[in-house]
Amino acid sequence: MDPFNCTLQTCSIEYAFTQYQPNIAANSVYLVVFSIFLAGQVVLAICCKSWSYSGLIICGMILEILGYIARILIHTNPFSFPYFLMNLTCIGLGPVLFSASIYLCLSHIVILYGEKLSLIRPKTYVLFFLCCDVACLALQGAGGAVTSIAVHSEQLRQVGTRILIAGLACQVGSLVAFITCSILFFVRVMNSPQLRRKDTEQLRQTRKWRYFLCGLATAVTTILTRSVFRVIELKNGFSGGLANDEVAFMILESLMVVIACIPLTTFHPGLLFGDLWYKSSFFSRRNEPVLEEI
Repeated sequence: MDPFNCTLQTCSIEYAFTQYQPNIAANSVYLVVFSIFLAGQVVLAICCKSWSYSGLIICGMILEILGYIARILIHTNPFSFPYFLMNLTCIGLGPVLFSASIYLCLSHIVILYGEKLSLIRPKTYVLFFLCCDVACLALQGAGGAVTSIAVHSEQLRQVGTRILIAGLACQVGSLVAFITCSILFFVRVMNSPQLRRKDTEQLRQTRKWRYFLCGLATAVTTILTRSVFRVIELKNGFSGGLANDEVAFMILESLMVVIACIPLTTFHPGLLFGDLWYKSSFFSRRNEPVLEEI
């Protein structure tokens, strides 16, 4: 049975690219939620001039919105390959950009605690993990591209799936590496109080600083959970049971990403710390005092 010549009236749903009709109400809820986050991030980017941090999240939000639009369209036509590919690519790439915004934060955190506490320069953190993200984007983009040309070739489509899995596995690996580097850094922070910066101590003792760190930890954990799920989901291909379980998708993909976006927006560093945050960038002059006023 050729799914490209099928409709819901002429073919069974089991021949579709997605072997179920996505729930319109549930996907519409996520579409609205990501649209609200997008609006919030645009406002924060303009007010706080956080073009790097918010820019990455805004691009990720746009991809998520396009992905959920595709899922709503799939409900009426699960045999549409363009809708399937749009859903697969956009929802797959969005969290990679959210991860990149988190990676940017680590360099600021290292500078605010004191570069002597880190075995790696702040700029190196950013460059290394952003390179990992570029690799993730390239692999997932290549997987989507191969899938898009595998219109009538199941074998080529399986190759595209394997490339997608490699991209997701790369994201899992980079997140695990990021968590490891963060833990090692904070172990040194706890064990070497004499190396901590004195001029930022007041900032680091505030409640909003603790909220910010907890928010980042929550975002990393949920994005990692989502990425592991997607690797397992695609292990048996698009026709596998987990790949066609919408409840699992709604919880372990959609909900995890929403939970990650809550602290990334609510505890936006530009909103919490203003100019103090951007003075901690490695692009700032190293002798410039970070702390002026809390």
